Amino acid sequence: MSGDTIGIMDAAFFVSKNEILSWLNDLLKLNIQKVEQCATGAVYCQIIDAIYPGTVVMSKINWQAKHDYEYAYNYKILQTAFQKNGIARYVDPTKLMKAKYQDNLEMLQWIKRYYDINAKGEDYDAVGRRKGADLYLIGEPGGKAQGAPKQQIQQQSAIKRPTTASTNAGKIAQHVVAKQQSVSNNDEQFLAQIEEQQRHIEDQNAKINELEDKVRMLELRSQELDSEKDMYFQKLSMLDEFLNGAINSEDCKENPQLNEYLSQIHNILFKDENLKDGDSGIDHLMEDN
Repeated sequence: MSGDTIGIMDAAFFVSKNEILSWLNDLLKLNIQKVEQCATGAVYCQIIDAIYPGTVVMSKINWQAKHDYEYAYNYKILQTAFQKNGIARYVDPTKLMKAKYQDNLEMLQWIKRYYDINAKGEDYDAVGRRKGADLYLIGEPGGKAQGAPKQQIQQQSAIKRPTTASTNAGKIAQHVVAKQQSVSNNDEQFLAQIEEQQRHIEDQNAKINELEDKVRMLELRSQELDSEKDMYFQKLSMLDEFLNGAINSEDCKENPQLNEYLSQIHNILFKDENLKDGDSGIDHLMEDN
């Protein structure tokens, strides 16, 4: 396996720091206290040697590296081992050498997963392969863990490789799948709620548009009625003026029957029961208008 198929969502990247350190110290017979102490590159080199024995030049690894240029030399050895074993994983030494927790944790998670998949289950003498060298522990006084159970570690000379992937990794993978399924279900419910809200908004917008159309129609009708009212009022004014002129003309005065006839027409058109005698109906209309 080239290593590039272990994606970020692989169960490997959910393995805890404590599990990683326990596995690492057991495999290499070390007493690493923090994942950042792997930043020297020496540990990564020996893990590859544990997977592919004899493909890493162990004698050239600087286990007491304290400076960046010494770390860089170890990473060159690691890169050579990657190329020799066809490992396609890209490693950025400049990030790992800064001894940042997250960068080195992800590297350890990946390399543990790679080990679980590719290790052949043979015994591995970690202390013998590095000729008893101890790792310089970054951040510890003198580069050594205080109160480290060194004698207990040295009593073990070999470790039996696991033949299957970590059980915990499998459980974590199941948890991740269940979590993803839960998130997917929540997403579907959320999207359904959004679609329902969108339909509701569209319905409300349609009703608003319908009401706005009705308002515009009423406004137009009101304008038409105002125009008609003005037209009829103008005609009534002209008719009132005409009838008053005719009634007061000499011809009507000489013809009482015609005068009476025109007066009745005028009263029918303009007489208002609320008006007092002498008031003009058209004047009343003008006041109302």
